[in-house]
Amino acid sequence: MSNDHNESLAAIKIQQENIQTSIRGLQEIVQKVRQQIAAKRGEIHAIKDAHVPASVATERFTSHVRTKAERSGFERQVWEFWKPDRYSPGVLFPGFGSENPEAPNIAAIDIDAALCFLFQDEIIERFKAITAEGLKPGLPLDERPAVLAKLEAELLQLEIEEEALIVELDRMGFPIERREDARPEVVLEWQD
Repeated sequence: MSNDHNESLAAIKIQQENIQTSIRGLQEIVQKVRQQIAAKRGEIHAIKDAHVPASVATERFTSHVRTKAERSGFERQVWEFWKPDRYSPGVLFPGFGSENPEAPNIAAIDIDAALCFLFQDEIIERFKAITAEGLKPGLPLDERPAVLAKLEAELLQLEIEEEALIVELDRMGFPIERREDARPEVVLEWQD
């Protein structure tokens, strides 16, 4: 009987070792899935925060410069020189009332608007030169939503896989903590 008892203990020990090996394997798989989740989130973040293509940035900047130039008021002042009777030019770049209480009647000039009016093309060309010096643009804006939707779906599948492993380990009596940033909808909607 002692021999049978020893064999039973040995068999139990082997089973325990196999269970421990299985649990370690599952825990390692959870860690790998978590690494994949982190990588997928990194991809999503990179796409969301990527620079827009140079053409889009240039279009935005050009529009901004042209709008500033139009608001400079310079053209309105130029027309004063063409009037036959009431020739009364003021400052070339009309400004706005001074916020300085010591000089309330002195107009403050919007230097951005003045420079944009005088040097529109030069400013735009300088912008193009600066952006050509190494900014790496991301995907075109119209492609981003589809790529992000695909990556979000892949992320969801990884999170579901992680939750399945966590539930399985818990059933085996070896609970594992969920990530702090685990999505509640994945955890709460889990179907056995």
